[in-house]
Amino acid sequence: MWSLKKTGSSGIRESEYYYPEIVIRELLANALVHQDFSRTGTRTMIEIYSNRIEFTNPGLPQIDTLRFIDIPPFARNPLLALEMSKLGICEQRGSGWDKIAEALVAESYPAPIIEKKELFTQVTLYQKQNLNELNKREKVLTVYMHAQWLWVNSGEFLTNSVIRKAFQIEQSKQATMLINDTIAAGFIKRLDKDSTTQKTSKYVPYWVDVTDGRK
Repeated sequence: MWSLKKTGSSGIRESEYYYPEIVIRELLANALVHQDFSRTGTRTMIEIYSNRIEFTNPGLPQIDTLRFIDIPPFARNPLLALEMSKLGICEQRGSGWDKIAEALVAESYPAPIIEKKELFTQVTLYQKQNLNELNKREKVLTVYMHAQWLWVNSGEFLTNSVIRKAFQIEQSKQATMLINDTIAAGFIKRLDKDSTTQKTSKYVPYWVDVTDGRK
């Protein structure tokens, strides 16, 4: 999960992690806590590849996969969750996906891909990549993750400047295209429809009630 490198003249080796440690911890804890033990003949699997890690557990998610960040999870195995919280592996209050989003947003990682696969749930975590290395689906999910985290964490809005920083791009036009693609996918919506320019417009996740008066 990490590579070793020499730094300075002392030759001391340091661990360089490919993924935020807290993200690995929380995804592993989620896979264990939310597995369906009634599914016999299978188990939770962690598969490590050169550019990604796949976390697969038996059992379908009990909430919409697009709402993992903002909706508190329903514990499939509350006693297991309790014991794991006592060991410091996870928290009972279900803040795991908040921490995952916070770490990935802070370090400009692409959004994890969450999929239902027959009787399994699979979360794929990718290494940090340049914009041109992401496909359209990965781009719009990453824009959506930023919108979710901003709103859930502090009630803030997604803007063109946020996307430019997140994807490390300079052109407002390119950021606007990413936002428009995410709107077309149905993941975010424009809050201030009367704004005269997309460069200064504000956007929120699709599930936000824009009539609540917060602007």
